[in-house]
Amino acid sequence: MKWFDRIKIQLRDKHSWLAILYLLLQFPLGVIYFYLTIIVLIFSLSGIAIPILQDVFNLPVGNIDGVFYYVPGQAYPLLIIAGILLWTGYMHLENPSVSCMEVMPRQCW
Repeated sequence: MKWFDRIKIQLRDKHSWLAILYLLLQFPLGVIYFYLTIIVLIFSLSGIAIPILQDVFNLPVGNIDGVFYYVPGQAYPLLIIAGILLWTGYMHLENPSVSCMEVMPRQCW
C-alpha cells in the first residue's frame, strides 16, 4: 500500500474526524483548567506565605498611597489552613473522574 493510499484511508475514517473534533472541543476546556489551576495555586501559596513574609521579612500585604496594610497575627493560622485546604480541595474537584474510578469503576462512564 502506498503512502498516498494510507492518507486517503485515514481521511475517510470516521474515528479520525471524531478524534479531531474531540480535540478541538477539549482545547478551550484545557485552557480554562490551566488558568484556574494557576489562579488557585497563587491564592493558596499566598495564603501560606503571607505570615512568613510579614513576620520574617516585614513585607506588607498591600501598599496604597504609602499606607502599608498588614494581616493581624491572629489570622495567621486561618490563612495557612485556608491556603492548604484551598489547594487540596481544588485538586479533588478538578478531576472528579479519579475519585469516581476508585469508588465505582464500571459506573463512571
